[in-house]
Amino acid sequence: MINDNLTVSVVDLNGGTEKELDAIKPASSTTMFGNNTKDLHPKRIQINNDTGIDIDIDFILTTDEYALWTANKASWKYFELRSGQNLAINSFSPLPNAYKIIVKGTNGTATKDLRVDLIAFTPNL
Repeated sequence: MINDNLTVSVVDLNGGTEKELDAIKPASSTTMFGNNTKDLHPKRIQINNDTGIDIDIDFILTTDEYALWTANKASWKYFELRSGQNLAINSFSPLPNAYKIIVKGTNGTATKDLRVDLIAFTPNL
C-alpha cells in the first residue's frame, strides 16, 4: 500500500493565507495499469487537528474546480476543522478523487504543525 503524509508548518498556519497541498501522485512507469498510465489518488485522507487553532479546509477535486478556487479565493467557502477535532474521509463517500487540499489557519497562534495523512494511493479507474 502506498501512503504519504504532508505537513503544513506552524509558520504557514499562523500566516493566515491558504496553503495548497497536492493530493495526487503523478503517473509514472511504476503506476502502469494495462495500457494506461494513471495518476494515483488517496482512498482515505485523515487529519488530526492538534495545532492549537481552528483551521479552514477544503478539498479541490478537479483542475476546473482549482481554476475556480484560484479566481475566487477571497469569497471561497471552506469548512472548519476546530482545534482538537479529527477528520477522516474515504474516497467512497464525499471524496471521489482529491486533486488539492487547501488549508488555512483562522485564529490564534498554532503551536504545532498540521499533518495530513494520505492513505492507500490507487489509480482512478
